Amino acid sequence: MRLKYLILTLLSIALLQACSSSSNAPRAVETGPATNPGGTPVTAVITARFAPADGILPFPTNLILSGTTDLTLNPPV
Repeated sequence: MRLKYLILTLLSIALLQACSSSSNAPRAVETGPATNPGGTPVTAVITARFAPADGILPFPTNLILSGTTDLTLNPPV
C-alpha cells in the first residue's frame, strides 16, 4: 500500500514538473500596438453609447426604475 502511494506521488511530481512556470522569452515574438478595425490605435478608455431615442442604452441601465422610491417599474412609453 505504501508502495502504491509512493509511485502515485512520484508520478504526480513528474507530471507537475512538466507544467513548470519557466520563461518563454526565447519564443516571444514582437508585436505592434493593438489597432481598431479602422486602423486607429486602441485606447484604454471605454465609452458607453447612450441614445435613448434610438434605443441604444448601456447595460445595465437604471431607466426603468427612474423616479421611483418604492422600486416599482416606470417603463418609458
